Amino acid sequence: MLDFTKIEISVYEGVRDTEGKVTTLHQFLHIDPATLVLVQRIRNLEGHDTTQRDMKKSLPQAAISGVFSSRHDTDLVTHSGLICIDIDSQDNPGKSPEQMKHQAAQLPYVAYAGLSVRGKGVFCIVPIAEPDKHERHYLACCDEFERFTGLHPDRACKNVGRLRCASYDPAPHVNLEATEYTGLAEPEQYTAATHISTDDETLSKVYRCVANLERYRIDITANYADWFTIGAALASLGEQGRDPFHRVSAINSNYRYKECNRKFDNLLRTTHSIGIGTFFQRYDQLCGIDT
Repeated sequence: MLDFTKIEISVYEGVRDTEGKVTTLHQFLHIDPATLVLVQRIRNLEGHDTTQRDMKKSLPQAAISGVFSSRHDTDLVTHSGLICIDIDSQDNPGKSPEQMKHQAAQLPYVAYAGLSVRGKGVFCIVPIAEPDKHERHYLACCDEFERFTGLHPDRACKNVGRLRCASYDPAPHVNLEATEYTGLAEPEQYTAATHISTDDETLSKVYRCVANLERYRIDITANYADWFTIGAALASLGEQGRDPFHRVSAINSNYRYKECNRKFDNLLRTTHSIGIGTFFQRYDQLCGIDT
């Protein structure tokens, strides 16, 4: 049986906190009165997406999948044995958050399902059998959500260090006897770079930006023109820009590995007038988190 009071995770006090603290999943899910007030204010700002996004930055942020020494995927100290599946309203048109929560609760391995911070989506916590295969569990679980519930999870949330905003649900689904999820997706064709040259400050800065974009699911390639421009900027780094291009492209629900790879090949050959400064400028406009 799961015990949320004993599962330790890293929690950060807003997006500018890089050190965080270790607390329990139970403490994170049961927010304090001040955080509850801020969540309610965010939910009352219907139609003010920019303001909501800015306010979310001050909320506590949790790495549901474990304890980290810093806010990077590579700095995982202890895996919690959990993945967090995100289900957005925009990917599931016509379904209310309560409907999505009810559908998710039918799966035997969903230990928790509750409303997201804006109250429009749902996040689900699932125990997994092999924490060292985190991403493969996540992607396989997304497949099963689609097959058995008709829900479409956000596949971009697969990285182990993904942060989750504090939220509130007066009636969450809780199943402390949830079974461990054992499904594994086939290894992806595309594998993220495992080593970054620390003497290349520009490339290191690119990766810090990419990590923030992934954590907060900020899509800087929302349309073709943006995708092309970001790709061209990253192509100015040569082959080293391919991995960041895949990662920022994968935040968009229309991401396809082969298409993204072909586009980068084309940009390497044909586009030389856009520099990496364009990528940093776009990052500052949409994210603005110090790197």
